[in-house]
Amino acid sequence: MNLLIIKPTELNGHTALLSGARSRYVYEFHDLEPNATVPVGILGGGRGHARVVTVSRDEIVLEYGADRDSILARSPISAAVAVSRPQTTKKIIQFAAMAGFEQLLLFRSANVDQNYLRSKCLQPEAIEAEVIRGLEQGVDTIPPQIELYGDFEELAQRISARASGERRIAADPKLGRPAAALRDTKRPENKTTFLCVGPERGFHSSELERLSSLGFEFASLGPRILRVEFALAYLAGIFND
Repeated sequence: MNLLIIKPTELNGHTALLSGARSRYVYEFHDLEPNATVPVGILGGGRGHARVVTVSRDEIVLEYGADRDSILARSPISAAVAVSRPQTTKKIIQFAAMAGFEQLLLFRSANVDQNYLRSKCLQPEAIEAEVIRGLEQGVDTIPPQIELYGDFEELAQRISARASGERRIAADPKLGRPAAALRDTKRPENKTTFLCVGPERGFHSSELERLSSLGFEFASLGPRILRVEFALAYLAGIFND
């Protein structure tokens, strides 16, 4: 186990009580034994350890103790990513949490099936569940700020209102320079790198024009078409420095 996330609502003093769907999830995915000490973190808070008092599918009781200076530093990356197939979208949400992103803006591209926006994976409870999985994998506790946009222009206006000085990189195989070459240009000190990844079919031409007007540089990830979650991870690995 990397980390077990506890929600603040599950904590009463130093005792955590998990029940219902939460206890079933933990029971199935975390190998807990009574009296064992396990690494835990409070969602949105610090990390520490807990002693397992009781464990079953229906209820888990833990005794929690916090550690000092236990919050990880944020990654200097935020991203906007086109909503994709539900399983892909889940992986994107998990990765954003796992990698310590500050923000994740999910949007509908013109080249995306609008039915994807109706997926149950975009319901608040489902998003939180994927965030928790990502945080547990990444041994982190601070979730990214996640926003959903059903219209690209609405997303563009949101990006336009962001703080100036950040570096903006969008993935496009035709317009872009090799991403590794772009890496050599340093981002402004203490500023975020903002990544934008479209669907596997690519951005619509109007979206590319709008991104250019917003100051995006275009990065090529090579001649192969990558799945959206891999393209995001590829870019994050290059620019997370």
